[in-house]
Amino acid sequence: MGGAGEPLRVEDVIDFDLCWAYDLSDPWGNRYELNCYDYDRVRVELIDADGIEPVRYWPHELYTAFSQP
Repeated sequence: MGGAGEPLRVEDVIDFDLCWAYDLSDPWGNRYELNCYDYDRVRVELIDADGIEPVRYWPHELYTAFSQP
Protein backbone atom coordinates (compact mmCIF):
# COMPACT_ATOMS: atom_id res chain seq x y z
CA MET A 1 0.00 0.00 0.00
CA GLY A 2 1.20 3.48 -0.80
CA GLY A 3 1.98 6.18 1.72
CA ALA A 4 -1.65 7.29 1.64
CA GLY A 5 -2.89 3.73 2.22
CA GLU A 6 -3.67 3.10 -1.46
CA PRO A 7 -2.06 0.47 -3.72
CA LEU A 8 1.28 1.54 -5.19
CA ARG A 9 1.41 2.69 -8.79
CA VAL A 10 4.53 3.12 -10.90
CA GLU A 11 3.77 6.88 -11.05
CA ASP A 12 4.23 7.08 -7.26
CA VAL A 13 8.01 6.72 -7.61
CA ILE A 14 9.89 9.62 -6.00
CA ASP A 15 13.05 11.05 -7.57
CA PHE A 16 15.56 12.22 -4.94
CA ASP A 17 18.34 12.73 -7.56
CA LEU A 18 20.52 10.23 -5.68
CA CYS A 19 17.99 7.44 -5.37
CA TRP A 20 14.45 6.42 -6.26
CA ALA A 21 11.91 5.84 -3.52
CA TYR A 22 8.41 4.63 -2.75
CA ASP A 23 6.50 5.63 0.38
CA LEU A 24 4.63 2.66 1.84
CA SER A 25 2.15 2.01 4.63
CA ASP A 26 1.52 -1.37 6.19
CA PRO A 27 -1.99 -2.51 7.17
CA TRP A 28 -1.50 -1.03 10.66
CA GLY A 29 -0.65 2.43 9.35
CA ASN A 30 3.11 2.30 9.92
CA ARG A 31 4.90 4.27 7.21
CA TYR A 32 8.05 3.18 5.42
CA GLU A 33 10.23 4.42 2.59
CA LEU A 34 11.79 1.95 0.15
CA ASN A 35 14.90 3.33 -1.57
CA CYS A 36 16.83 2.12 -4.61
CA TYR A 37 20.31 3.57 -5.18
CA ASP A 38 20.84 2.05 -8.64
CA TYR A 39 19.80 5.48 -9.91
CA ASP A 40 21.05 5.46 -13.50
CA ARG A 41 19.82 1.96 -14.33
CA VAL A 42 16.31 2.62 -12.99
CA ARG A 43 16.18 5.96 -14.82
CA VAL A 44 17.14 4.37 -18.16
CA GLU A 45 15.24 1.07 -17.92
CA LEU A 46 12.06 2.24 -16.18
CA ILE A 47 11.59 6.00 -15.98
CA ASP A 48 12.82 7.00 -19.45
CA ALA A 49 11.76 3.77 -21.18
CA ASP A 50 8.16 3.99 -19.94
CA GLY A 51 7.85 7.79 -20.02
CA ILE A 52 7.16 8.01 -16.28
CA GLU A 53 7.02 11.44 -14.65
CA PRO A 54 8.34 10.86 -11.11
CA VAL A 55 7.29 12.80 -8.04
CA ARG A 56 9.84 15.45 -7.02
CA TYR A 57 9.92 17.17 -3.64
CA TRP A 58 12.27 19.93 -4.82
CA PRO A 59 13.43 21.24 -8.21
CA HIS A 60 16.27 19.35 -9.91
CA GLU A 61 18.06 22.67 -10.33
CA LEU A 62 18.51 22.94 -6.54
CA TYR A 63 20.27 19.58 -6.43
CA THR A 64 22.44 20.49 -9.42
CA ALA A 65 23.44 23.83 -7.88
CA PHE A 66 24.13 22.22 -4.50
CA SER A 67 26.24 19.38 -5.93
CA GLN A 68 28.51 21.65 -8.02
CA PRO A 69 31.98 22.20 -6.47
